[in-house]
Amino acid sequence: EPIGAIVLSKLGLDQFDDTDLHVLEVVAGKAAAACENVRLYAGMREAAEVSEALLDLGAALALQGSVDAVAVMLARAVDRLVESAAISVWLRSGSQMSLAAHSGYTPAEVRRLTEATVTVDDELFAGNIDSRAVTVCPPERAGALALHLDAVAPGTTFAVVPVGERAAKVVP
Repeated sequence: EPIGAIVLSKLGLDQFDDTDLHVLEVVAGKAAAACENVRLYAGMREAAEVSEALLDLGAALALQGSVDAVAVMLARAVDRLVESAAISVWLRSGSQMSLAAHSGYTPAEVRRLTEATVTVDDELFAGNIDSRAVTVCPPERAGALALHLDAVAPGTTFAVVPVGERAAKVVP
């Protein structure tokens, strides 16, 4: 797959001979290989950063003695791993969801989110509450969460981590 172009010009017609073209092909091949190496290195570096963050999370979670402490550690880890304007960790209690930890919200938003009545049937949680998958979404798909947010810039996304009842039965 082409990743760029090398453009040469010379005054006059037929100014490039076969040797010139061969040298240009070699230079283009070397440049393409160097670009691919940079891309692969960046991918490896990103994978190493994610692995390190997950190892740090595992070690930190092993030391926590309460569900609230686990929620805080989870919010910090997701904040490190997912590019997002704000992160919230919600705990399930029956059919209700409650804010357990957060990052990136204004104090007013935190107050409104803490006071909010959000159910497991809310658009934001309904599809992933059982899988406990991290959901990254724009505000217009944030269901009840969006009702409690200040105005946000276009293109802003939010990550939400639902934690089901089984996870809430952690024995300290």
